[in-house]
Amino acid sequence: MAKDFKDDDLVFKGRPTIFNDQIAELICQGIMEKSSLSEVCSKEGMPHRSTVFVWLASTNPMYKDFQDRYARAYEIKLQCLADDILNIADNPKNLGKIKDENGNEKTVYEDVKRSALKVDSRKWILAKLKPKKYGDRVEPEKTEEPTASLQDIDNKLNALLKK
Repeated sequence: MAKDFKDDDLVFKGRPTIFNDQIAELICQGIMEKSSLSEVCSKEGMPHRSTVFVWLASTNPMYKDFQDRYARAYEIKLQCLADDILNIADNPKNLGKIKDENGNEKTVYEDVKRSALKVDSRKWILAKLKPKKYGDRVEPEKTEEPTASLQDIDNKLNALLKK
């Protein structure tokens, strides 16, 4: 015999998908703080990132303000990544002090290769996401000026036509 279900028997699993300004603000704030959308959405009470992608791709006017704010937050995030490049390159992190073989204390700084990797990763991301602003400038190849004048070309053409 089949059981009759009541509304109380329904258990909804998953995260909230209801859009509101508070969730929109938390998402944009997290993006501006250089968190990934996955990180932002993994927090308690936040929607799944696929839900946020649906909101971002929607043509529903209800999401227009969020889409604009998210785009601005992402621009700020990219600018922060660009600022990070200078900070990483100019300010190695002090990782602490160790004693050398003579018992003298030495300050240990972040590995140069690790810093280079951090800088290169950020440069790559910026170049891919915003190539006009952060990508390598590709200058058009210079073509050589024609050495023959129009008169010379006209004379050669006439000579070929007479043959």
